[in-house]
Amino acid sequence: MVLPLKQDSLVQRFSFDFPAKIRQQDNEEQIDYQDVIEFICWHPSITQGFIAAEQSLLGGHNLHPASKTHEGWDQQQAQIYSPDYAGEFVLHWFLVKAELLSGESAFANVAITIPYR
Repeated sequence: MVLPLKQDSLVQRFSFDFPAKIRQQDNEEQIDYQDVIEFICWHPSITQGFIAAEQSLLGGHNLHPASKTHEGWDQQQAQIYSPDYAGEFVLHWFLVKAELLSGESAFANVAITIPYR
C-alpha cells in the first residue's frame, strides 16, 4: 500500500494525502479511506487486541496525546486508570443541554460542536 505523507509531526499526529494506492508489481490502483482501514486491520501482521495496543502506546494518540506522563496522578491513581497496569474502571456518559456546555482550548479557532440533538 502507498499512503503519501502530507504532514510530518514531532508529536506523532501525522496527516496523509488520500487517495491511497495499492501497488502490485507494475500496477497501481487507488483505494478509498475505508479500504485503507480494512487493509490495515486485516493485515496478517496485526495481531494485537485493543488492550495490548493501548498498553503499548508510548507517545499517546489524538485523544490522549501524552498518556504515559501520568501528569496529575499519584501512584495509586496511575495503577487504577493507566493502561500500563492493565487496570479496569467503568466509564459514565452524561447528556448535557447544549446551552450548559462549555470548554476551553489552546486553539482560539476550536469550537464545541454538538453532533446529536
